[in-house]
Amino acid sequence: MDNRKIQVFLATIRLGSFNKAAEELHMTQSAVTQSMNHFEDELGFRVLNRTHNGIKLTPAGERILPYIKDADRALARIAIEAREIAGGNSLPIRIGAYNSIATSWIPAAVMGFKEKNPQVEFMVKVGTHNLLKDLVENQADLIMCDSDLVSGLDPKKYAWYPMMEDEYFAVVPKGLFPENTDEVSQERLMEETFIVAPFDTIHNHLEVKPKKVMSVASDDDASIASIVSHGMGVTMEPALCIKNLPENTRVMTVRPREIRILGIMIPRNAPVIVKEFAAFIREMNDQGRFSGQSGK
Repeated sequence: MDNRKIQVFLATIRLGSFNKAAEELHMTQSAVTQSMNHFEDELGFRVLNRTHNGIKLTPAGERILPYIKDADRALARIAIEAREIAGGNSLPIRIGAYNSIATSWIPAAVMGFKEKNPQVEFMVKVGTHNLLKDLVENQADLIMCDSDLVSGLDPKKYAWYPMMEDEYFAVVPKGLFPENTDEVSQERLMEETFIVAPFDTIHNHLEVKPKKVMSVASDDDASIASIVSHGMGVTMEPALCIKNLPENTRVMTVRPREIRILGIMIPRNAPVIVKEFAAFIREMNDQGRFSGQSGK
């Protein structure tokens, strides 16, 4: 029984669906189903009831679930200890980050750190809400995101290091507002159809709620900007995300001002080399060496 089957099993139970588990784990549904069939074959009994209402545990599955969870935690601990014993050099540092941070900050941070630590390798995973799960389940060594995403984590287990304020701006179709002004109120902006991704944390900041919302299931800021360019609505994007916008759009300052706080979240028991990398990133930030910095 390998760790991957355990991860698939726990995701399937938590989400109650092979489809949802496959989406979260970036697998095909058939691969998830096959993994669970092999899992049950190795155990010698069925642990999942497959019904039209979703996936549920059998009585045997209920009985064994606590032990599977214990095994998952133990394997995660082994990986951490092995990395610590090896000085962190035998395995890559796994970074989770928003796309805007991955393209603006991480290349410089990785290159700068490798100048002094050429033996260290890196893996970067770009995402949004899934980054939190990766950190908690030890699929990432640190994540770079906004404070809203990690606000629910236990501060005794995880350390949050704020780095910069990232101001939100309106992205609107040209011609929607007078060209002689570069500023729009939230109240006026929210009269238009507001286009946003389902897990966008902008919802936590708005003083005025939109009257009409178009939800776009995409982590790609360019997709939302493209919809805006066709006159289908407006959106708000942080400064770090505003790049290469379509021609038929313009950027406007929003009042009252809204910001997100970007930073690093890292487990307090992270390997030494991971803590050193996080400290290096913060030092680079203090020196103003990252593109797109708009202040602290």
